[in-house]
Amino acid sequence: MTTFTLRASEALTGQLSSAEMRSWLEEFLRQPHPLPRDPGSGYGRISLTLPNGPVNAVAAYSQCSVSSTLRRVAAERLGAPRPSVAPVFRAIIASLPDPAPASTTVGGQSARHRISGPHELEGPQDKSSLDGNAIAGALIQFLVWVWVVGLSLLFSSRKEKGAKSA
Repeated sequence: MTTFTLRASEALTGQLSSAEMRSWLEEFLRQPHPLPRDPGSGYGRISLTLPNGPVNAVAAYSQCSVSSTLRRVAAERLGAPRPSVAPVFRAIIASLPDPAPASTTVGGQSARHRISGPHELEGPQDKSSLDGNAIAGALIQFLVWVWVVGLSLLFSSRKEKGAKSA
């Protein structure tokens, strides 16, 4: 038996136990299947005492780190907790268009295509795992906008100072 310490959401760590995880790993090895996406590390921390062999076997099967594997198994059994989102970010996300297949014109003909990602290969997942990507995208767009506006204000004030001193 080895003690594995990992980070996870506080909601997830509050529900995990070594005995449950051992039984979930054994059941998974009896019937391997795609695991849901990793809900990601959080502010919680938990130590689980587990047999090395099954943990490494499931990690090898899912092709990810041990911590990610344990979080994915727990998320499958307990459900991934929904991240809390500040109201400002909800408003930003609500204003974004729904992701749809992109349309491009190639040789005068319209071609519809979809951009696929690794999340499509990981099996079933709930919408909460994709909400984090939308939040991150909205936050990046907002920060770029603030940066551009800040730079334009900085340069316009420098031009005004240069014109006054000349």
